[in-house]
Amino acid sequence: MSDRKSKCLTTEDVNLWHEVAATIDRKHDQKKVARPAKEVKRRLPETKASIEKGTKNSQEAKVEHLGYANRGDVAAVGKKPRSNIHMDRKKYGRMIRGNMTPEKTIDLHGFRQDHAKKVLADFILKSHQNQNRLLLVITGKGRNDNCDHFNAEEAGVLRRAVPQWLEDPKLADVVLQIAQAHRKHGGSGAYYIYLKRRRL
Repeated sequence: MSDRKSKCLTTEDVNLWHEVAATIDRKHDQKKVARPAKEVKRRLPETKASIEKGTKNSQEAKVEHLGYANRGDVAAVGKKPRSNIHMDRKKYGRMIRGNMTPEKTIDLHGFRQDHAKKVLADFILKSHQNQNRLLLVITGKGRNDNCDHFNAEEAGVLRRAVPQWLEDPKLADVVLQIAQAHRKHGGSGAYYIYLKRRRL
């Protein structure tokens, strides 16, 4: 019995165990500190600012396929990004400053909405066939326009409707850019429509 080894831990064994246990605790603490940092990094896109930015981008995307713009880069149907300029930027700048002369002009004053839509579509398609590029479409400004009450209301309706009509596939296929006209060409009561080059 006296030769059997003792099962009790020596002082040296106890000290060694404490050293190992301390090392394990430190590694465990480091993992606990590191994990929240990864979680915060993953959740960053869910912040209020990023959600607002994502909402804004989704709204801007609704008017991306046609170039709606005026001098302040604000479309008749709402705000739009500056990148929504599809034509040559230098030429676009000349156009909205009134430094380009429209090749063809149509005045929709006095037209009812259904008739104006057909007349405008025919005008645009014929102009494209004739290889015209810059068109001026006069709609009138609405209630403040210098015409009778009926025509003033029709002018306001037409001013809002023209950009929507250009979303028709047949017209969208030939229209490159639409922008509010310079004041010498009618200002907010008229639009520049810049057509795509006709493929011969």
